[in-house]
Amino acid sequence: MLPQNSEEFHQLSYQKILEVTNELKNRVYDQEVNIKILANTTVNQCKEIFEYQFLSAGIKPNIHLGNYDNIVQESVGISQTDIVMIFWDVMNMVEGLQYKIELYNSAQIDELLRKTRSEMDLVFESLKNNRMVVFNQFNVSPFTYNSIKKTKLEAFCQSLNESLVTGVPSNFILVNIDKIYLQHSVERCIDYRFFNSTKAFYNVTFFKEYASLVMPAILSTLGRTKKVLVLDCDNTLWKGVIGEDGIEGINLSASSPTGKVFQEIQSLAKAAKEEGVLLAICSKNNAAEVMEVFHHPEMILTQEDIIISKINWKDKASNIRSIAEELNVGLDSIVFVDDADYEINLIQTNLTSVQTFRVPDKIYKYPFKFRELLTAFYSASKTSEDLQRSKLYEVEKQRYSEKNKHQNLEDYIRSLNLHVELRLNDQENSERLTQLTQKTNQFNLTTKRYTLNEMNQMMRDSQFEVFSMSAKDRFGNYGIIGLAIIKRHSTHSVEIDSFLLSCRVIGRDLERVLFSSIVSYFPDHEIKATYVKTPKNSQVISFFENQGMTLSANESNELKRYVLSPDFHPRIIDYIECTHHFQKQNSK
Repeated sequence: MLPQNSEEFHQLSYQKILEVTNELKNRVYDQEVNIKILANTTVNQCKEIFEYQFLSAGIKPNIHLGNYDNIVQESVGISQTDIVMIFWDVMNMVEGLQYKIELYNSAQIDELLRKTRSEMDLVFESLKNNRMVVFNQFNVSPFTYNSIKKTKLEAFCQSLNESLVTGVPSNFILVNIDKIYLQHSVERCIDYRFFNSTKAFYNVTFFKEYASLVMPAILSTLGRTKKVLVLDCDNTLWKGVIGEDGIEGINLSASSPTGKVFQEIQSLAKAAKEEGVLLAICSKNNAAEVMEVFHHPEMILTQEDIIISKINWKDKASNIRSIAEELNVGLDSIVFVDDADYEINLIQTNLTSVQTFRVPDKIYKYPFKFRELLTAFYSASKTSEDLQRSKLYEVEKQRYSEKNKHQNLEDYIRSLNLHVELRLNDQENSERLTQLTQKTNQFNLTTKRYTLNEMNQMMRDSQFEVFSMSAKDRFGNYGIIGLAIIKRHSTHSVEIDSFLLSCRVIGRDLERVLFSSIVSYFPDHEIKATYVKTPKNSQVISFFENQGMTLSANESNELKRYVLSPDFHPRIIDYIECTHHFQKQNSK
């Protein structure tokens, strides 16, 4: 079984990582990612460590190491690479710079700064259109951490970082590797002996921690961000067992050392909820007793913070399946927290795609490990939909209740009084549209992932049209829930590059409105489309056929191509009001 947390991962030897990686390579993966690593220091060992991390996440990585100290030259011409990682270390900009710079005069330092900034600008320009660039901030801590005065080396590094922060393109993720040194110390991360002989500055400990630090950001762009935090109650949200100790016997008081820990955990969970993480309860308990605790004066979390509760005596694997079904999310979107080995092992055995977290036996470690866990919910940006996600799902419960009052789906949809608005190239909401491509898995015909930079480029490019859909009904506003990217091939031929819909609104015919709007926007056009099968989008395998498209090629069970003739007329859906905020064939 693969390690479930970073502590287990860090206990693996480098040899064990190589063994497990070789085993994982024999599996079949539905997603691949191309990665290029550029460095002016020797980083060979990080290749296998990142291979292990990606394969463990269910992604096949194609990792290529660039030539040593060839960052500027090799940054040109790698625009098709999904992820570029750059290790650009100050000490190797000039042989022995870590000690020679202390003898430099100001003119020599200024000249080196000018040269390096010029090279940085070239790299920025070369890589500004890549999906993601992971770039380490310049760091000299291994040579200055024991010096109380500010050295010339530190001043030089600070100047470079100021230029970096102000000039870096939006697709760059900046990494502060001082965080690694803070956790594991310089001496445990650096090998000065190998640095002097082979320029291999970083050791395996550093690379394992580095991979753990940056992987949440990378996985986010690949659609692998977690969405739901499922929490046990006893000895997880408070100290004690409510069914045995009673309301007076449990401890969550800020006036006691143990109680402070659980106050901190609840506060962190609540802050995560405010950032868009969905909180759920899965507890073997009597529901009435748990609800009594939620009225405790020192509880930080409230019942309103919890989107769904499964408080009963069923096995927790069944309850977590129900949580996923009711929220309409994949099991791989869930993180489960419990204090019992039995429950953790049950989930690891029966729900292998659910990430688990065992509350530490040494309770004082709990908040630190919990913070680390929350990085699984990383998101590069926060949209209005993120900040209101719990409210949106709460309103969804009301819609679900309304659905049970109707005998057929169309009557239910009519009762909602749906109104949709469609826009073209809505750059004001490009972050949300980017997020939809990265997070939507179930109703997603091609599952292409795009970065913010790529999204904005397509909106400005006359070859593309980006359709976005927002919706509301008598219960409330859904926000932006649909996206279609159309690529022009010729004067009378276009192709649907991406077509997706948020899982919250599946089954309300909104996808048909979006498709009809595309057809109406391109009259007298041949429209092509492709369905690419993934483990999560099987429910839309016949979507294009159901809209009237003709299957032109069935290349395999994984890929189907379609075409729609220019004389096709889409069906009008009269029970959904639609407003178009664009004109047909609008030019950019």
